[in-house]
Amino acid sequence: MDEDFAALFDTRLQWVFDKKQNTSGLSNYKTKDQMRESKQHLSLVISGADGYLDMSKEDLLITAIEDLRQVLPKSKDAKVIHSVVIKEKRATFVPSPGLEAIRPLPKTAISNLFLAGDWTDTGLPATIEGAVLSGKKAAELIC
Repeated sequence: MDEDFAALFDTRLQWVFDKKQNTSGLSNYKTKDQMRESKQHLSLVISGADGYLDMSKEDLLITAIEDLRQVLPKSKDAKVIHSVVIKEKRATFVPSPGLEAIRPLPKTAISNLFLAGDWTDTGLPATIEGAVLSGKKAAELIC
């Protein structure tokens, strides 16, 4: 994989992230060709994976590799050296009717007490982006 990440369509996977750039040793490569010939650390993501929760880790790995080989032809000859399957049941935001009405603003009735977090009212869903925006809004209120 030459890109840092890719969004996938018409597959069971939604995302592929190349984690190599975040690992030590990348600076040992002089060219992109040398890096491509090396081992690669990919993170594969299935979002909204309720239908996959009961699958075994082995079956999930097979599913992910099938999809990866479909979208990255060079991966057909790749050998999986190590894998880890993590199931996070709450990773995908699922909105509920009326939820926005109960999300608090950063300013509270208590002087010098401000709220921040993905669960506060930011205008965004309860995501990491919402949490960052919430923190910025709360910081702006501090005098």
